Amino acid sequence: MQFPNQQQFFDAIGKSYKVLIALPRNPNPDTIGSALALSSFLKKLNKEVDIFSEQRSFHNLSFLPGIDSIKSQIDFPETFVIAVDIEKTKLDEISYHPAGNKVNIHLKPKNGRFTKEDLSFGSERLAADLIIFVDTPSLEHLGELYTKNAQAFFDTPKVNIDNHIGNENYANINIIDITCSSTAEILLELLKNYEKNLIDEDIATCLLTGIISSTNSFQQPSTTPGSFLRASELVSLGAKQQEIVRHLYKTRSVSMLKLLGRAMARIKDLPEHGAVYSVVSAQDLERSEASDNDIIRAAQEFAKNISDAKIIFLAVEKNPLQVYITANPNVKLSELINYFGGEFISGSFGKVELRDRSINDIEKVISDVLNDLRPRLGL
Repeated sequence: MQFPNQQQFFDAIGKSYKVLIALPRNPNPDTIGSALALSSFLKKLNKEVDIFSEQRSFHNLSFLPGIDSIKSQIDFPETFVIAVDIEKTKLDEISYHPAGNKVNIHLKPKNGRFTKEDLSFGSERLAADLIIFVDTPSLEHLGELYTKNAQAFFDTPKVNIDNHIGNENYANINIIDITCSSTAEILLELLKNYEKNLIDEDIATCLLTGIISSTNSFQQPSTTPGSFLRASELVSLGAKQQEIVRHLYKTRSVSMLKLLGRAMARIKDLPEHGAVYSVVSAQDLERSEASDNDIIRAAQEFAKNISDAKIIFLAVEKNPLQVYITANPNVKLSELINYFGGEFISGSFGKVELRDRSINDIEKVISDVLNDLRPRLGL
């Protein structure tokens, strides 16, 4: 499988030395697995690689090789730059040595001599010479990484790899394929096309984690024949399928399972909208002793267990009312999240807060907004 912009991507890799892989604020297993696979692959090409995510813990993904290398803080320090005009006098060697409270920088010419007219000075903020965004529909999904370093992002070459229909194509090189069930599938094809022999069992395990998670172990409607073929290929390359399944589906807290059980018991269908919703009450939260992380994981697991809906809502009775929303890749979820002024937790999973609304209003709220936004959502 070839992608229209893949040669530009390969050229950008070839020209780069230091690569920053940037992830959304709350990355899902597909995001993490894809990023770790890409990082490991680039390191085999002798690149210096950093992965950034605002999220600090990854729970059931701790088994993935390289997970400890993900940083939650990355500085873009302002560096002082000395530019040397070498059009007339060629540079042979650069060296420096401390001299008391100073540092002497020596520029050795191949012939002739450098003068002060050959030098200029400036500053720049650059943590990398290439930034690759993985499973990130927009720059705003990055959170503070982008808002605090917008100029550095503007100045640095960017690659955007994603499978979501709402992706804003914001990079210099955009590789978006909404026919793939996961970003990991796109990465597999790219890495194979670059150099398949570099894909080892660690890279294969990371990519298979993304595919299994995004397809809910091949049970989601978004699963394609290509998903099965690529998963089979990754297993043949050494991916640890059973370990992935054990960590993704057999390491759930009791509190989260209690909450998920209440949500599953109250499922309601809105067939005219292709939507499903459920609610968990304040009493459910109290009895399950659920943490904020349990709530998010319960909402994600709830969505994974619904296979025939285009949009899925889970309302949580807190103050204000919280509604978690996910959708299949063909729905422009960003339109819905932005309508409510909400935020994305990951590429296809968001949260909105409804003030002055009770949990009893949720069906009317969902029906009204889906009626209003139907054309914009792609329903």
